[in-house]
Amino acid sequence: MKTILVIATALLLGTTPLPAGAALLPVEITVTGTGSVSNAPNVATVNVGATTNDAVANVATSQNNAIYERTVARLAALGIARADVRTTYYNLNYVPRPKTEGAPAQPQPYAVRYGYVVTRSITVTVHDTNIVGKVVDACVAAGATNVNGVAFGLSDTRAAYVRALGRAVDDARTKAQAIAAAAHLRIVGIKAIEQGTGYPGRPMLMMAGVQADSYTMQPTQIQPSNVNVQATVTATYEAQ
Repeated sequence: MKTILVIATALLLGTTPLPAGAALLPVEITVTGTGSVSNAPNVATVNVGATTNDAVANVATSQNNAIYERTVARLAALGIARADVRTTYYNLNYVPRPKTEGAPAQPQPYAVRYGYVVTRSITVTVHDTNIVGKVVDACVAAGATNVNGVAFGLSDTRAAYVRALGRAVDDARTKAQAIAAAAHLRIVGIKAIEQGTGYPGRPMLMMAGVQADSYTMQPTQIQPSNVNVQATVTATYEAQ
């Protein structure tokens, strides 16, 4: 009588009763885990610019080359190899002087260079973060016309990323277990796990707009911030 009653109830509800002893299919729980590692930086990148101009192209170019060579020499005195001083941008452009005959001169929003203008960006890799301020001062003393920024980083981001990845997996497992416990289930296995996007943070101190002619020759003090390396994973767990 009881069996007939169960079947009748199942038919009324539109479901089919499970056979005796049948196991429930696993429930899938998909979560995203994140992990991060914070380390003190051991490398820095200093970017400066050198702009020169003259009515003669060769003169403007020679002046710019001289600034670069002085920069290399001053940095060598700080123990920085020539290979760590690189030109990352170079441009020669002619800027004609505007005709103002019969018209009042128009105010310029910033200093405009006329004639042949040579613009160079110099990137310096510094392996001793304690001398970053001295590097900035050396570049300005050599004739750099702009200090564009300082960025701190790690020479080996892979090791930090591997640690962050392990923490991301632990975070995913913890989240899945919490979800399973709340649903009165337990984790019985892992179906899939996928590495997400990871990136090393690069704390950057922007110094754009600092001009050599307005730069005070007080020793530059720059304190680096820690570098955060992050990783994510997406994992699918099976629970019953």
